[in-house]
Amino acid sequence: SFHRLALERSNLVSALDGLRRTLEAAESKDTDLEKELEKLYPKHKIPNQSEIENSLKGPAGVLELQASLSSLENELKENFKARQKLEKRVMAGAVDLDALVENARKNEKKAGPVRVFSLQEEGLDADILRKAGDRLKEMERDCVVLIGAKTEKGAMLVFMATKNAVEAGVDCGALIRSSAPVVGGKGGGKKDMAQAGGPDASSIGKALDHARQELETMVSAGKSK
Repeated sequence: SFHRLALERSNLVSALDGLRRTLEAAESKDTDLEKELEKLYPKHKIPNQSEIENSLKGPAGVLELQASLSSLENELKENFKARQKLEKRVMAGAVDLDALVENARKNEKKAGPVRVFSLQEEGLDADILRKAGDRLKEMERDCVVLIGAKTEKGAMLVFMATKNAVEAGVDCGALIRSSAPVVGGKGGGKKDMAQAGGPDASSIGKALDHARQELETMVSAGKSK
């Protein structure tokens, strides 16, 4: 128990130190995030060998030691969860959205008059990729953005379309229902935005390829109407 808690405490501190370095390297300082980060450093310490031996000399010391270790364990659990949430916010602030948009542009495909952009970046969550997708939609009138993100639970797909793309025949809801089984999941949504989740993150690329093929069929059908 002592060794496990010591390892968990050390891992938490190392992760927080990494987030601190990321914040310090950022062009603009976010004092609120820095304050939240400082609060997550564990206050309870692992007792040293001498303290443990003294605590074991009497019943009162044993109870005090047990209470101290229980408090540390609870603190580590809470701070670990809080650290994960904070990490997403820190990484979101550190991501260069312009660079993501530029990468998507380099891999642009066409489905009739509709420009198709794909966003699949390792280590970035769906919220960050959505922001990049929104940026693309603001810049392009006739586009679809296909997002594939690896999450803690597996895969997440988010498809977005501009008004002009929808008028050209794109239906993100139908597209996501067709593509979700590729990652072993299901989903739904509207014509201009839909999302799905599934357990198979290794098949995100295949799901996006499937969606691109379906888009060509959709737009061709839209033209014939």
